[in-house]
Formats: sequence, C-alpha cells, structure tokens
Amino acid sequence: MVNVEFTKIRRGPFTGEIIVAKEVYQYRYPYYLPESIVFLPTYNDDSRNFLVNIKLLFIESYSSSAVEKQIQIKTFLSQFRRSNQKKAQIKQLIQDSFQQALVNKIIQDHCQMEFKNEERKSQCIRIEKLNNLIIVQTDVVNFYKLVL
Repeated sequence: MVNVEFTKIRRGPFTGEIIVAKEVYQYRYPYYLPESIVFLPTYNDDSRNFLVNIKLLFIESYSSSAVEKQIQIKTFLSQFRRSNQKKAQIKQLIQDSFQQALVNKIIQDHCQMEFKNEERKSQCIRIEKLNNLIIVQTDVVNFYKLVL
C-alpha cells in the first residue's frame, strides 16, 4: 500500500512525501510506468484529488505479477459521495487512464468487463470503446499487461 501526502510550500511547487510498504519496496517483478501515469498535473482541486486516487488504483493493479490485472470499479466508485457531475468526471478520468496506458503501450487493446447485471455477466471490450456508461455498469475490469 502506498500513502502519498502533499504539503504546500509558501511559494512554488507542492512537495509530496511517499510512504511505501516494505512488500512494495522489495517487489520482485519489475515493471515500467510512463511519466504520464506517475506524474500529476500541478493544479490542486477536486479533479486532481480524483486523479491521484485513480492513478494509485491503476498502479496498484498494474503492479501485480499476473499478466491479467483487475480493478474493482464498483468498489472504487462507491467511495465517492458526489454530485452526478463529479461522478461523471471521475468516470471520465478512469477512461482517460486506460486510454493513456494504451497509448503508452503498457496494456493490451482490450479488457474483460464483468457487469453488475446478471443477464450481461461478462464482455470483452476494446479499450478505445470504453465510455462512462460502460464504466458505471461494471463491477470489475480485467485488463492485460502488454508483454513484448
């Protein structure tokens, strides 16, 4: 588990302190994450806070040793008690994170969606076809590391 705390210096950039669990620090399966996933924008507002949570969720999933990665979308979204506009923003940031990972060639171009609806249990979807409606109907997203 990683905990990131930001403090504001009077002028200039934010300073972040990263606390990493021993298990993560000694992780035996090296992986690469591009700057677009690791670094954050410099503005500080709700969307930046959402983006920090989404990126940490993605990094946590991506860092598993399995080729198939898993994100519990329903569980993640349930922690936000926000307006519909803010929830739409969060879903868009999730979609953008997958698009970014695809552009950076660290994940395959498809994912397996497990849906809340029993009639539509599971479906393979191309990453570029992800949208807010699909994300909100999803329990779990299984995506796959691009192995070269």
